Amino acid sequence: MKRVTQRINPEDAGDLLERVPRAHLAFVLGGRLQAAPVIFRFHQSHYWIGLARNMQALQEQSDVALTIDEGCYWFELRAVCVRGVVKSTNQTFNGAAANLEWFELLPRSVTAWDYGTLHEEEIDAA
Repeated sequence: MKRVTQRINPEDAGDLLERVPRAHLAFVLGGRLQAAPVIFRFHQSHYWIGLARNMQALQEQSDVALTIDEGCYWFELRAVCVRGVVKSTNQTFNGAAANLEWFELLPRSVTAWDYGTLHEEEIDAA
């Protein structure tokens, strides 16, 4: 059995981790879903997130989903989504605003998609 999918291997969207067209972080605060734009750096195989200091909502070990994406039209949509937990860090990056609090995202899963590569894939019938 086959299905049509937009999923790709995350390594095939690795350029997004370097160029970072847009980056947003989603997390739960007080039982409500929150989303915030973030500054993202992929450095030495680590996922670093810079969040404005006035967003004191993000806590150590918070479950988060980071999405780095580009494109406005259907067949231009590409993204990498990293789910995991964050930990506070003293890491800083040259050229980044001084008012950022940095976190390291410890990934549990990394997925990617590219609607411009719609293709069929086999699925398990079990």
